Formats: sequence, C-alpha cells, structure tokens
Amino acid sequence: MFNRVILMKLYIFDSCPFCVRSRMLVGLKNIDCSLEYLMADDADTPTRMIGKKNVPVLEKDDGSYLGESWEINRYIDGIDGEPLMGEIPNMPKYETWFESFATEYDLLCYPRMLKLNMPELNSEGAREYFISSRKKVMGMTLDEAFAKTEQLQPVIESKLNEITQDVSPDAGSDMNVKFDDFYLFPLLRNLTMVKDLGFPSTLTRYMENLSAATRVPLYLQVAV
Repeated sequence: MFNRVILMKLYIFDSCPFCVRSRMLVGLKNIDCSLEYLMADDADTPTRMIGKKNVPVLEKDDGSYLGESWEINRYIDGIDGEPLMGEIPNMPKYETWFESFATEYDLLCYPRMLKLNMPELNSEGAREYFISSRKKVMGMTLDEAFAKTEQLQPVIESKLNEITQDVSPDAGSDMNVKFDDFYLFPLLRNLTMVKDLGFPSTLTRYMENLSAATRVPLYLQVAV
C-alpha cells in the first residue's frame, strides 16, 4: 500500500461527482491529501487558483494548482508509478446512458443536497446561491422538484436496471478498479440521497465495496 507523505489539498464540493472521481484515487492510493470544502458561492478562491469557478482543484505539494477532474486523476495516478485508472477514453462507457436521464437525475438530487445540508451549503450565502442557481437550471424551485419524487423514481430505477449486468459487484476489492468505475460510482453515489430508491442488489454491493475501498461514504444512512 502506497503511503508516502505528500502534502496536498483537494478543494471540493461533497456532492460533486467530478470531485468524487479524484477523492476515489486519493483513497485507493492512501495519499495524505486533505479535503477542503469550498462554499457553493465562492468564486474568488477557485478563480485565484485556476482562473475560473470550478471544482475540484488540487493544490500540489509544490504549491501549484491543477484543475479538471481527469487531469487531477492523471496526476494522482502517476505519483507512485503504479497507475490504476487506465487511459481516459474520448467517450466514457456510461456517458450516453447518463445523458438519457440527466434531467430526472438533477430533479431528484438537487433538492436533497439542500435538505442534507452539504458542506458546500454551510453558509447563508451559499444556500441562497444554490437555491437561485438550481431554479434557473431546473426551471422550477427545489421544493417543486422534490414533490416530483414519486414520478421520477420509476424512471431512475429503470435506468439502474439497464446496467446491472455491466458492473462487477466486487469492484474495489484487491484494487480491482477500472476507468469506468471512476465515472459510474460518483453518479450512483448521489442517487443514494434518495430514500427508498430501488437499487438492484448488484449495484448496492458495487457501491458499498467501492465506498469502502475509496473511503468515500454513501448517503444511504441519511437519505431523504
């Protein structure tokens, strides 16, 4: 197990799938990298570091910064000379699948991010920013989106069933992690915010194993 001390910081939102991609590698490689939660309305900090409001941002041990999740992962993956992630494809395997229900996904997840009081929403300004910006994205309020849960859940559950045969429930064991896992797991993790969402047992095992291996917790115990 790689345990070289490298003093780095990863600036993130807890609910951001892009951030989870990088958190996964940090956990798998046992890298000493602190997680720093930015507020949702904080444009100044990431802009100072990488020239734009974007997360994740990696502050390397030499004080320089790196943005964009796949580039951060490429850097982290090369630290020990034993890459796990593999080559980054032009089109991730699950991208088209996710795009087919991205609207429904957002309507389910965004209201719950506020209800679960994500670290990036832990200020009045951040919460106000999130409420306003998500209304523009969704075309409705967070409360209106939350009220659609019963009609949205069957759509999502149908999509989850489509990929049940594709995933390895043992992913994460013995460092058995592929590129596709860095795309899929973060998306599935956010859906664990939804109470009583019907995950196929194979996907539940997949998520729980990867959560343990990467040290990125699921939301199952606090789902709403």
